Amino acid sequence: MRAILIDPMNQEVKEVEYSGDYKDIYKLIECRTFDIVRIPVGNDGIYIDDEGLFAPTQFKWHYRYNRMQPAIRLVNKGLVLGCNDEGDTIGCDSSAYDIKRNIIWSW
Repeated sequence: MRAILIDPMNQEVKEVEYSGDYKDIYKLIECRTFDIVRIPVGNDGIYIDDEGLFAPTQFKWHYRYNRMQPAIRLVNKGLVLGCNDEGDTIGCDSSAYDIKRNIIWSW
Protein backbone atom coordinates (compact mmCIF):
# COMPACT_ATOMS: atom_id res chain seq x y z
CA MET A 1 0.00 0.00 0.00
CA ARG A 2 1.04 3.60 -0.56
CA ALA A 3 2.79 5.43 2.27
CA ILE A 4 4.87 8.60 2.51
CA LEU A 5 8.31 8.54 4.11
CA ILE A 6 9.61 11.74 5.70
CA ASP A 7 13.41 11.71 5.87
CA PRO A 8 14.70 14.83 7.65
CA MET A 9 18.34 13.70 7.39
CA ASN A 10 18.18 14.21 3.62
CA GLN A 11 15.23 16.65 3.72
CA GLU A 12 13.20 14.33 1.48
CA VAL A 13 9.54 13.40 1.36
CA LYS A 14 8.72 10.52 -0.98
CA GLU A 15 6.17 7.82 -1.64
CA VAL A 16 7.14 4.32 -0.55
CA GLU A 17 5.45 0.96 -0.61
CA TYR A 18 4.31 -0.41 2.75
CA SER A 19 3.66 -4.17 3.00
CA GLY A 20 0.96 -3.94 5.68
CA ASP A 21 3.14 -5.74 8.23
CA TYR A 22 3.60 -3.47 11.26
CA LYS A 23 7.17 -4.76 11.66
CA ASP A 24 8.09 -2.96 8.46
CA ILE A 25 7.23 0.38 10.11
CA TYR A 26 10.18 -0.20 12.47
CA LYS A 27 12.46 -0.73 9.48
CA LEU A 28 11.17 2.21 7.46
CA ILE A 29 11.54 4.78 10.24
CA GLU A 30 14.50 3.02 11.89
CA CYS A 31 13.15 2.77 15.42
CA ARG A 32 12.38 0.34 18.26
CA THR A 33 8.97 1.76 19.22
CA PHE A 34 6.60 4.08 17.42
CA ASP A 35 3.69 6.37 18.12
CA ILE A 36 1.21 8.11 15.82
CA VAL A 37 0.58 11.83 15.40
CA ARG A 38 -2.84 12.48 13.88
CA ILE A 39 -3.04 14.95 10.99
CA PRO A 40 -6.25 16.44 9.60
CA VAL A 41 -6.08 14.88 6.13
CA GLY A 42 -8.59 12.09 5.67
CA ASN A 43 -7.71 9.44 8.24
CA ASP A 44 -3.96 9.94 8.00
CA GLY A 45 -1.38 9.92 10.76
CA ILE A 46 2.40 10.20 10.96
CA TYR A 47 4.14 7.23 12.55
CA ILE A 48 7.13 8.56 14.48
CA ASP A 49 9.97 7.18 16.60
CA ASP A 50 8.58 7.12 20.14
CA GLU A 51 12.11 7.27 21.53
CA GLY A 52 13.32 9.91 19.07
CA LEU A 53 14.19 12.44 21.73
CA PHE A 54 16.59 9.91 23.27
CA ALA A 55 18.41 9.20 20.00
CA PRO A 56 22.10 10.15 19.97
CA THR A 57 21.62 12.12 16.74
CA GLN A 58 18.40 13.98 16.18
CA PHE A 59 17.21 15.43 12.90
CA LYS A 60 14.49 17.90 13.81
CA TRP A 61 11.59 19.03 11.69
CA HIS A 62 8.32 20.81 12.26
CA TYR A 63 4.97 19.92 10.73
CA ARG A 64 2.22 22.52 10.27
CA TYR A 65 -1.42 21.51 10.10
CA ASN A 66 -2.17 24.92 8.69
CA ARG A 67 -0.64 28.37 8.79
CA MET A 68 -2.92 29.48 11.64
CA GLN A 69 -1.65 26.96 14.21
CA PRO A 70 1.82 26.49 15.67
CA ALA A 71 3.85 23.70 14.10
CA ILE A 72 4.34 20.45 16.00
CA ARG A 73 7.98 19.56 16.57
CA LEU A 74 9.14 16.09 15.56
CA VAL A 75 12.50 14.33 15.28
CA ASN A 76 13.95 11.70 12.97
CA LYS A 77 11.99 9.83 10.28
CA GLY A 78 8.21 9.70 9.94
CA LEU A 79 5.83 7.54 7.90
CA VAL A 80 2.40 8.72 6.81
CA LEU A 81 -0.31 6.03 6.63
CA GLY A 82 -4.09 5.99 6.85
CA CYS A 83 -6.55 4.17 9.10
CA ASN A 84 -10.03 2.86 8.27
CA ASP A 85 -13.15 2.75 10.48
CA GLU A 86 -12.17 -0.69 11.82
CA GLY A 87 -8.76 0.60 12.95
CA ASP A 88 -6.80 -1.19 10.23
CA THR A 89 -3.88 0.51 8.51
CA ILE A 90 -4.58 1.57 4.94
CA GLY A 91 -2.82 3.64 2.28
CA CYS A 92 -2.64 7.34 3.01
CA ASP A 93 -4.91 10.03 1.56
CA SER A 94 -2.15 12.66 1.63
CA SER A 95 0.19 13.22 -1.28
CA ALA A 96 3.93 13.63 -0.87
CA TYR A 97 3.55 17.20 -2.15
CA ASP A 98 0.92 18.05 0.51
CA ILE A 99 3.09 16.67 3.30
CA LYS A 100 6.26 18.35 2.03
CA ARG A 101 4.67 21.80 1.79
CA ASN A 102 3.72 21.60 5.47
CA ILE A 103 7.20 20.70 6.73
CA ILE A 104 9.71 23.18 8.07
CA TRP A 105 13.20 21.61 8.17
CA SER A 106 15.31 22.62 11.13
CA TRP A 107 18.37 21.42 13.01
